[in-house]
Amino acid sequence: MAQARTLHVRCTTWEQVDVFTTRKLRKGKLLSMKVPFEAVASSPVTLGLELPNQLVVAIDGIVQRASLVEGEHPPRTWIEIELTGLTDEVLARIRTMGAEAKNEAKTDPGHGDNDKTPAPVRRRAETPAPTAEQLPADERELFQHLSGELRRLRARRCMTSSVSRSMPSPSRFARAGRISFAGIIPISSRAAARRRSRISPRS
Repeated sequence: MAQARTLHVRCTTWEQVDVFTTRKLRKGKLLSMKVPFEAVASSPVTLGLELPNQLVVAIDGIVQRASLVEGEHPPRTWIEIELTGLTDEVLARIRTMGAEAKNEAKTDPGHGDNDKTPAPVRRRAETPAPTAEQLPADERELFQHLSGELRRLRARRCMTSSVSRSMPSPSRFARAGRISFAGIIPISSRAAARRRSRISPRS
């Protein structure tokens, strides 16, 4: 007799268990699925049904039909299994465990399928930045050079701004009335005027 293959079906909630036992099974015991191995009719299989309470129920079955799925790599086989081990007693026990879990979740909301405690947040330890003395020789020399250039640029900017603030603008004097550009006469023009006044024509 050939050794029975083992299949695994995992249900994380009791709602999934209800769907599996009421919708996935045809005629109460027939299950269709694809498997990653070759199977032939009449070969035995064992279905491991994992429940939300981490209990695994081993259910014996027999392959009723099998056909190779075309166009899939690696090749897979479609099989139809009759779960002969899923008796009324086993099915009633599974449903009883589901009902007990749902009642317990109602009385204790913090316990059950929806109890998802967030994982603690791990904070990274803050590492202080290394000082100039802790850097390697080449990096320390580059750091000192860049620091000197930065101080020199800052000093030049301060000198430029102070000189520009100390120089008065011509518009300030013009607005204050300190300079009358109309009264300014070139020196050469003044000398020519004095000479003309000394030499006057005789009548």
